[in-house]
Amino acid sequence: MAKKPKVAGRALALLLAAIMTMGSFQTTTYAAGYGGIGSLTSASAVIDDPVSGVTGSGWDNIGIGGSDTPSETPSEDEDPETPPEDGEPGDSEQPGDGDPVPPPEGGEPGDGERPEDGGDGDEIEDDPSSPTEGEGENPGGENPPANGAIDAGDLNGVDDSNVPTGGTELPWVTNLRAIYEAEHASIMPFAAGDAGGGTVTSEIYSWGVSGGDGSNSIWMGSEPGGNGYYFAEMYPVTYDGSTAFCGEFNGRRPGGNYVNSGEGNNEKIKQIIASYEASGKGRADYIAAQTLIWAELLGTTVTSWGASGANTDLLVPGIDTSGIRYWTYSNTDAVHTQNIFVYTTDETIHEYALKIIKTSEDGDSLEGATFTVTGPNNFELTGVKTNSQGEILVGVDAPGDYTVTETSPPEGYQLADPNSQVVTVTEENKQQNPAEVEFVNAVDPDSPPTPPDEDKKTYARGQITIRKEDQDGNSLDGAKFDVKLEFSNGTVYDPYVQNWEVDNGARLLTWTHPEGDYGPVKVTVTEVEAPEHYDLDPTPHSATVNPSYLVTVDVDTGEETVTEIEDSGVGDLDVTITITNTRKTGDIIVIKRDANTGAALAGASIHLWSTDLGGVDEGATDVDLVKITDENGEARFENLPAGSYAVQETRAPAGYNLNDEVQPVTLQSGEVVTIEVNDYKKDGLFIKKVDENGQPLAGAVFELRRGSGEVLLSDVTDENGLIYRGNLTDDTYIIEEIQAPEGYLLDENPIKQIRIYATDDNKEYTVTFVNKKKPAIEVIKVDGLDPTIKLEGASFRITNSRTGQYWDITTGEDGTALLENLEIDTTYIVEETDAPEGYINSGYRQEIVLKECRTHTITVENFEHPGIQIVKKDKQTGEPLAGATFRISWEDGQQYRDVTTGEDGTALVTGLNAGWYTIVETKAPEGYLLDTTPHNVMLEEGKTAVVEIFDEAKPSLTIYKLDSVTQTPLANATFRIEKKTDNGTELIGEYTSDADGIVRLEQIDPGRYLITEIKAPDGYNIDAPTQEVTIEYGVAYEVTFTDTPKSPIYIAKVDQDGNPLAGAKFKVTTMNGAMVGEVETGRTGYAIIPYAEPGWYVVEEIQAPDGYILSETPVNIEVKSGKPATVEFVNYARPGLQILKLDADTREPLVGARFKIAYANGEFIGEYTTNVNGLITLDSDDGLTEGTVVVTEIQAPDGYVLDVTPHNVTLKPGELTQIELFNTSKPGLQLIKKDEITGLPVGGARFNVTLLENGGKKDLGTYTTSENGTFFIADLTPGHYVITETKAADGYILDSTPRYIEVEGGKLNTLEVFNTPYSDLRLLKIDSETRDPLEGAVFKLYDHDRLEIGTYTTNNLGEIFVQGLPSGTYYLQEQKAPAGYVLDNTVREIELVGGKTTTVEWKNTALGTLRIIKVDADTGKPLYGATFLLYDSRDNLLGEYTTDQNGLIVFGTSLQAGKYKLKEIKAPEGYVLDETVRTITVKSGTTTEIEIENELQVGNIQIVKVSNGKNEVTGDKKGDGLSGAVFEIYDEDLNLVDKIETDGRGIATSDDLPLGKYIIKEVEAPRYYFTDGKPFYAEIKTHGDLVRFRVENTPIDIEVSVEKRGVAETMSNEVIRYTFSDIANKSNCSLDDFYWRDNLPEEVRIQSLNTGTWNQRGTYDVYIKTNKKSGWRRIERGLHTNVEYTIDLTGDALGLASNEYVTDFKLEFGTVDAGFAADTDPYIKVKVNDDLDAGTQIVNTTDVGGRKGHEWTYDRDSWITVVYKGSGSSDGGHGGKKLPQTGGPNFFEQYPEYLKYLED
Repeated sequence: MAKKPKVAGRALALLLAAIMTMGSFQTTTYAAGYGGIGSLTSASAVIDDPVSGVTGSGWDNIGIGGSDTPSETPSEDEDPETPPEDGEPGDSEQPGDGDPVPPPEGGEPGDGERPEDGGDGDEIEDDPSSPTEGEGENPGGENPPANGAIDAGDLNGVDDSNVPTGGTELPWVTNLRAIYEAEHASIMPFAAGDAGGGTVTSEIYSWGVSGGDGSNSIWMGSEPGGNGYYFAEMYPVTYDGSTAFCGEFNGRRPGGNYVNSGEGNNEKIKQIIASYEASGKGRADYIAAQTLIWAELLGTTVTSWGASGANTDLLVPGIDTSGIRYWTYSNTDAVHTQNIFVYTTDETIHEYALKIIKTSEDGDSLEGATFTVTGPNNFELTGVKTNSQGEILVGVDAPGDYTVTETSPPEGYQLADPNSQVVTVTEENKQQNPAEVEFVNAVDPDSPPTPPDEDKKTYARGQITIRKEDQDGNSLDGAKFDVKLEFSNGTVYDPYVQNWEVDNGARLLTWTHPEGDYGPVKVTVTEVEAPEHYDLDPTPHSATVNPSYLVTVDVDTGEETVTEIEDSGVGDLDVTITITNTRKTGDIIVIKRDANTGAALAGASIHLWSTDLGGVDEGATDVDLVKITDENGEARFENLPAGSYAVQETRAPAGYNLNDEVQPVTLQSGEVVTIEVNDYKKDGLFIKKVDENGQPLAGAVFELRRGSGEVLLSDVTDENGLIYRGNLTDDTYIIEEIQAPEGYLLDENPIKQIRIYATDDNKEYTVTFVNKKKPAIEVIKVDGLDPTIKLEGASFRITNSRTGQYWDITTGEDGTALLENLEIDTTYIVEETDAPEGYINSGYRQEIVLKECRTHTITVENFEHPGIQIVKKDKQTGEPLAGATFRISWEDGQQYRDVTTGEDGTALVTGLNAGWYTIVETKAPEGYLLDTTPHNVMLEEGKTAVVEIFDEAKPSLTIYKLDSVTQTPLANATFRIEKKTDNGTELIGEYTSDADGIVRLEQIDPGRYLITEIKAPDGYNIDAPTQEVTIEYGVAYEVTFTDTPKSPIYIAKVDQDGNPLAGAKFKVTTMNGAMVGEVETGRTGYAIIPYAEPGWYVVEEIQAPDGYILSETPVNIEVKSGKPATVEFVNYARPGLQILKLDADTREPLVGARFKIAYANGEFIGEYTTNVNGLITLDSDDGLTEGTVVVTEIQAPDGYVLDVTPHNVTLKPGELTQIELFNTSKPGLQLIKKDEITGLPVGGARFNVTLLENGGKKDLGTYTTSENGTFFIADLTPGHYVITETKAADGYILDSTPRYIEVEGGKLNTLEVFNTPYSDLRLLKIDSETRDPLEGAVFKLYDHDRLEIGTYTTNNLGEIFVQGLPSGTYYLQEQKAPAGYVLDNTVREIELVGGKTTTVEWKNTALGTLRIIKVDADTGKPLYGATFLLYDSRDNLLGEYTTDQNGLIVFGTSLQAGKYKLKEIKAPEGYVLDETVRTITVKSGTTTEIEIENELQVGNIQIVKVSNGKNEVTGDKKGDGLSGAVFEIYDEDLNLVDKIETDGRGIATSDDLPLGKYIIKEVEAPRYYFTDGKPFYAEIKTHGDLVRFRVENTPIDIEVSVEKRGVAETMSNEVIRYTFSDIANKSNCSLDDFYWRDNLPEEVRIQSLNTGTWNQRGTYDVYIKTNKKSGWRRIERGLHTNVEYTIDLTGDALGLASNEYVTDFKLEFGTVDAGFAADTDPYIKVKVNDDLDAGTQIVNTTDVGGRKGHEWTYDRDSWITVVYKGSGSSDGGHGGKKLPQTGGPNFFEQYPEYLKYLED
């Protein structure tokens, strides 16, 4: 760290202190050259620390002084500043610049106010030689060290007049020259770096206006628009050509003269520079680096990057900075510009990196550990040390393994163990993602303490902000606190301060730690006095605070060095304790009373408002409230702040006079004030209107008359139900109710009278009228099946039967609808108009006579729309099937819905109406056969019918390929599978056997198949090549083929008992080690090498079967020509262990003993529990290995003593080692509960245990069996006990039989009890053919004694389900068959098994019937709507019948056996009638089915395509037929039904189309014609109809144009211009490959081309040809048509060779639309060659072209310019032959060759 003279350090600190006192500055800035980071003197409590850059929370405690009497006279340069008004940034109560700062009062510890709160600064005088004075005296006996004082005598003022509101934009200060000169005189530069004098240059980076809201700017210290710093430009700097950075934040452009001010050591700045070096070092990187440097200098952070485009990810955490050095170069000019940072790198910023992490055993980061790193390419780095985060980031050049060795541990720690590690650096480990290696150090117990530096003393300083606010967050003054400090070394200052007052809401408290203590301090703050009018918060508030700074004091000079302490993570550095006070409030209660009677009065309106709160409670806001007195006459105004108030009545209670007197009220904190406001009742008459319950009614109209008939008033009752009239004289008065309130009837006595006498003492009169509420009708809508379900959304119409007036009402969420204000003695009609969603309209209609004044309630039921649930199952397994699609139809097929079953095999359709529905499967699940049988179902209201439908799976074929000798499966055999048909065979495919020797074909169709093996596995001969198999529905077929090996090696694998073992792997090699192959034994225990040349081989087992031990001995085997060789390997199974747990006395097996099993070396195997047979068995599959295991019992069975003895057991391969272990029983009772069928234990059974004694019973309680089926009661008194099961285990039948047992003392008494599991019976009734479920079959169920259990009926699923039956024999008999089926009354015996569901399938045969199926003759699709007449054998008409949506007519069983005639009288819509009369025979007990086809009525659409004009390309004339036109035909649902193309005659005819309407659209026109894409429509109305259309097409006309103009005459060596006009696409269509080209004559050399502009947006390319090269060369690409370009076409511009020049140029535009043309005509300039003869004709030719399809069109034009040579003449003429005028009237006569040229 650079050391500075004390005077210079103080001067800079004084400057910073002065800056911080300026109210408009939020943070402190400083120049980088003034001593470096951490070298400045600081006051005892730095709020915004210019040394560390840490922004504090206040502005006080900057110690300004140094002499006993501070200077009171400001310097000449100072400009005293007016403090900003409240709310401005930096608002404070500091003295202005130049004002003396008052010394600290009373010796209180240093404190500070936040800038927003203001306040005076107080400071502790820290003198090591004397204790702190005043209330802050240190009770611990140790005194904090002295604070360094700063001399303020020479401080110049700082001008901040340019600071904008809402932020501080550079420059932040405009006058630093004097400060710099004073400071610069004391600079002590290091020797490193040159002395200065280099050239400093800079440019400018700018990214937008930074004024206004500063949204484009970079912001530091606050969000945009806040009070931070912002800027929108910067100056990138170089020093002697090398990158440098600005070292100050003052806005001036660097430049001028510089000297080296010393080397910097700010690690953060080094990290920024290193990160910049590791970046791309572009503009974005520089902006980011410079900004981060400024933020570091200002002690703040970047909060917004604005529009700068900076690389916000520049900074690389932990980057290696060991190669970075930088120096501060100070500007020495009279007008100071900007200091800069110049840096160098000792070594390259490496591409890859590794990070060393050093921590203690407690996980704390350790600084100061030294490491050496070595690695690839002789990489070596020594002496690197961990930083304060305990890290080193090491850059390396290449990936690889690096050795990291700790050579020196941190002070006080031992070397890490191990102290050397290898870390691998990969391609991913860049600087941002380094490879990491961690070293952990233990504390060195023998480490001596660090000897103190006797010349210096170092102290830690800490700080905390104490904030005081009210419950609303407002700052509070006047609170006092005691503060206790508890330091890490055990020192306690209690109190550190007493009665320490906080003003303006916050104050900063600082302290100095005892010498040698640098740990966190526990700060406890306790409020001892609350602000006035607030409740005290006596709760101590604590926080752990790390010291913020280290202050090193030179004992000799008194110089202080202040450094910031980094956060250790134990406590916090910047801590604020906020203590909230709740404002004390009071209540004002206003009571309203009758002035005469004192009765409480409700309904008075009371207004209360505050008149003065400022002098009582500054935190309160104005109060303005209005309340109404309640039934107790009270208006309560609660939780009011203390102060002065006024109370006034603004509305009197009904019938009372207003008392509007304003009453003042003074309220103290916590006080309740009660005042009364009294009103006098009015004199006069009150007319009062109430309902039957006495509640007042507004809106009643009354008339008041004298007895003479004079009307005094006609008025309406107010909200209190009152009308008042005063000043009534002696008379009789009539009161009549004219109109009742809305919804009420007139009073039954609507006319009343009252006599008022002048002599009445009481002048208050009240006449009361009572109204009854009009009747109402309430409708409640409920679900028809569950009335507890209320239905929303039902609509009803209620009609007055007399007047016809009606009202519509709808039920709400509660299912109710209410209609009020109806007339009494009137009849109303209530009818439902709309049902709730999903429900059927009930059709409710009822007349109701309203006789009483009440609500008449009607409850109406609705039933849900029924639904259908389809359940799709596999016919064989009953498993649900997904993906089956069904059509549900009704109304004779006119309505339908399609549904598909989901994963659960079901599909649900809801919202249907009651009636008959038909279900037909239209798509089977994958792998299943389609079942098109219709299923009819009748739906009832409110019910969902369930229909179960079964599908048969398609059959499958499996081929097994085996070795003929060993039966081992063989892979890679190839088979051809063919299906035999009537026409021969059909190839299905060729298939190869897999590793298991299997070929499997799922879902193969039924039929006869030939299976032929066409290729054997390598080394095998085919035995029988072909087999034939017949496959039927729903059957899985298997066939086996064998092959014989040619010259095999058979490897047999068996266990010790000779049983074959699969899964063993073998390696076979020749004797010289050459690999033959690896093979694995299959299920037969064989592995085969099918072909081996004669010779010797080595067979070695390389993997044993699971559960077996590897056979490690290789075997040699000889193969002889043509003979198999066999070798056998024996594997021994892994050892097994069986533990048998027995009763020590009875040797009965014990369940529930738990054991821990481990190997002898302690390796844990597992924990196991004995089963009902007392056994634990671990076999070879459990992975045991040979050796000794230890078996230890860890839980004994219920009722037994734990055996803790470990048992050693030796395990041997292939053997099951058995041990018997015993437990000694405890005295007591053990009950064992078992399953009666399986004998397994049953847990969860509950028993009651009772002791029989002295003729009575003693209940011992309830016990439940454990999972082992037992419970145990220890130490029972000997005697007789009764044990009764009170609750069976789930799924078991309760056995409540009492069990008696005599318990003997001193032994285990055991009772074994069994439970029988319940059984369930499921009966399924189905159709014998369709397997459809049958509803309505009635059965009786009998027990084994033939006693009837019950009668049951099958449901809509065809099921009867009887649960909870004991196992045993039962009998079933059908009592009634389903309708239409034959009764099967056979008695069947059924055996029910406990714990299982037994399903009985019962089939019924349908009675005889007739089914007619009407189908489409082509598609077989069922047809709806065909009508038939059915006659008997005597031609008697039996009826007329129509096919349903499934094309079916199904007759019931009423048809007698015999012959019938059937005649179709109406075909389905769109079909041709079939008039054939058919004779049908119906047989008893069978269903006769006849299928009748109909031909579809069809017609055709024909298109005739012709040209509507002459086609210049094809030569077609108007009206000629056109081929190649393509039309698409769509039906009314926009389905494409046909696509047709016109032939050579121009005719296209559709296929046969059903009757109906169609849409025709031309989608492709004939060649060289426009497509007419407009649709047109056709309707085929009758069978055989041909609808014809004539459609015309317009020919395509392609044409282009160009015209060229120039000068008529010219002279040699002149520059002339050619203009090109009318370059255009004049076609009626777009053209492709459009170009414009110009051929230059030999007599000129082109100078430039002006491209002109064009009327359509696009781009084009420019090409040239030269005299040296024949091909085109592109010189411009992608020029824009709307831009005019001038292109230099001279040889020099184009880089042409000597004597090479342009002969042609061309512009290619690609595709252009019709009408494409030049907006601005292009032109060229050419230079005429020298020495041309007079009369030379220069002919320039241009052309334009484009194509449509394969047809090109072109246009050309030329221009001739004539060369002349004149001679001088006196008249200025040319002399000689007169200059010809090209294009003049006699031009062609003079130049006939030009005319000829044009003609050619």
